[in-house]
Amino acid sequence: QSIVYPLWDSGMQVDYSVRTLAETLELAAQDPKVLAGLLSARPISPDPAGLFPELRQGVRRILTSAARRTFVQWIAETSPSGYACIEPDLKNSPGGLRHWHHLGWLAAAFPGREGARFLDLGVLAPDQVEALCAAAQTIRQVRCALHCTTQRRHDVFSAELQDAVAHRLGTSRPALSQRLEEAMARIRLARCAMVREVLGRIERKRRPPDRRCDGIRHTPGGLGFAEDPGAHPHLVLRLIETAAHTGIPPNFSAQGALLRLSARQAAELTPHLAVWLHDILHAPHGEAAFATLLDLGLLRVLFPELAPSLSVVPLDGWHRHPVGWHSLRCAMLLAQPQELLHAAPWLETLPTAPKDHLPLVWAGLLHDMGKPHPRHEVRGSILARRLLTRLGVAKADIATTTFLIAEHLTLFQVATQRDLNDPATIHAVAHKVQTPERLAALARLAVADAMATGPAAWSTWRSLLVEELCTKAARALQGRPLRAPSRDNLPQDFLREIPEPARERISSSDLRRMAELFARQRSTPQILHTLAWSVHDQDPRVWKCAVMAPDQPALFATLAGCFAIKGADILSAEIFTTREGTAMDLFVVRLPETDAAYFWPAFTEEARTSLADPHGLATRIAARRKSPLRRPSLPGPKPQVRLDAEKATLVVRASDRPGRLFDITWELALHGVNVQAAKIATHGDHIHDIFFLQQASHASWRLSSTLQPLLAAILRRLQTE
Repeated sequence: QSIVYPLWDSGMQVDYSVRTLAETLELAAQDPKVLAGLLSARPISPDPAGLFPELRQGVRRILTSAARRTFVQWIAETSPSGYACIEPDLKNSPGGLRHWHHLGWLAAAFPGREGARFLDLGVLAPDQVEALCAAAQTIRQVRCALHCTTQRRHDVFSAELQDAVAHRLGTSRPALSQRLEEAMARIRLARCAMVREVLGRIERKRRPPDRRCDGIRHTPGGLGFAEDPGAHPHLVLRLIETAAHTGIPPNFSAQGALLRLSARQAAELTPHLAVWLHDILHAPHGEAAFATLLDLGLLRVLFPELAPSLSVVPLDGWHRHPVGWHSLRCAMLLAQPQELLHAAPWLETLPTAPKDHLPLVWAGLLHDMGKPHPRHEVRGSILARRLLTRLGVAKADIATTTFLIAEHLTLFQVATQRDLNDPATIHAVAHKVQTPERLAALARLAVADAMATGPAAWSTWRSLLVEELCTKAARALQGRPLRAPSRDNLPQDFLREIPEPARERISSSDLRRMAELFARQRSTPQILHTLAWSVHDQDPRVWKCAVMAPDQPALFATLAGCFAIKGADILSAEIFTTREGTAMDLFVVRLPETDAAYFWPAFTEEARTSLADPHGLATRIAARRKSPLRRPSLPGPKPQVRLDAEKATLVVRASDRPGRLFDITWELALHGVNVQAAKIATHGDHIHDIFFLQQASHASWRLSSTLQPLLAAILRRLQTE
């Protein structure tokens, strides 16, 4: 009570148990977690019985027994995998303080030096010891500042807290992010080498020299140099290439030598870098070897043109990793495309595949080297041309690579922000890419870029949008119709009723579904009818839903509100009216975590009720917003509303909340502006919605005097929380 209770009263988490010395040692031999805790044990009160020295001796006996290998293997396997991320957990992420603790535990289990301190082992040069201690101190400082900023125990260095923490430490966010990334990389590398060192000494095994690698030797801790790389710089490339083919990382000694590589020595390697890098990226363990280049900072020395961008941290709600790690992941997806083609099998259905993968891989690696400058794709293409020219890459490959870099955002921007049923949109993309080969290469780069960015940028729905754009652009390049004829096998009465834009904008398969709904609606035209079907096998939560009901003001807004009430997210919408005045809408939605068989009947009932009582719908949405279960959104940028009168598009950016789409479309309906189509995007806690408005028979709504009240009303809605 005198020890534990005061700690509990101070708000600390304390686990405790009462055991005999024999029971404690028996448990430590069986449970690696208990053994790890005892390695840092220290007495906190007088010990007249001499139990503590016995405890330490018992722990050392365990570390010389067969339990040692189990303990080291547990450390190796229970550690989180992965690389640098934008919002690291300062304690548990790779390279965090837990990895720093691992170094101490592994040192205590070091064969022949059981119980030793890591810094006293002698496996590191003095400068490496100093750098590691400084790295651990950096992480501790950031963690302490984070706790002071949040006034609670919080180890995730969240994006919204980084400016405040940097200010508390007297630095800028970019500078702090780079320091932290370098510190965690150093600890991550040291831990990896230490695991191999200890396991190798326990097993007492040596790998035979690899015939590919003269001047490289195998040690228990990994690959080392048999000769001085300062006198033979080519050994640097050979060691990394060996690591890429064998999966064996460099040991402590080799890491120190790589860190000492000078710019002059790197310049001697320039003629070999292009072929060497291509070989690494295509090797079985290329990603891990390339990660070592990043962690050691060697990439900055070999390719100084990349240095300004590698540590850039894009806090845009999309990216999960700094630019260097994002670019590595993108290049690996393109060099070894099995994962890429599994995630987007439609890439193989394009008429032409990329003939040469080398420019594509270069584009994946260099596509973000223009960051953090505005229009980074343009600046990146210029910088890439200089770099590839210095490396002696063929002019044709340079031209293809720089084109891909300059246009790497095009497909996703068009797919998510433009009307894909507008032929002008498709022909503009076809004109830009010019050839089917370039389209296929740009499609692979776009998908790899999105996958490497993170789940906010890559989803089933976004893949479907890019697939539709690329399929239509390929047809345009071949001189074929953008969409196959859609009138086959459709009832004549349905074809007579649907408007011409619906035939042009909706696919044949979707029209056949809507024809089924049309037949059902004819029997009871006075009520709302729905028909839903799954869109994609890989994401069972994405569905399409056709809705037919008597047309009335604010119908689209009402349906948007009903989806919000039921917890579904609208991804896109197409709105039509039949010749006899029946609304015919087509939605793509992402369902909540619920059974679709339950969701759709409940949604249909909600929609029918809300059409009869729209004010009741608004009340239910307001109640949902006030729910104590709703997670408060993070503060974001001010709402923005932009209307292009000539293109009849409305773009809205704002923080997200339940019923946000209902707010916007309700104001549009109140001002007599009808929506023809919409694309809805949510990243993080913010929305980016685009509405394609119906061209009115008169132009009064285009006048400034008409637009200003509409825009002001939408802004008021967006600013009301």
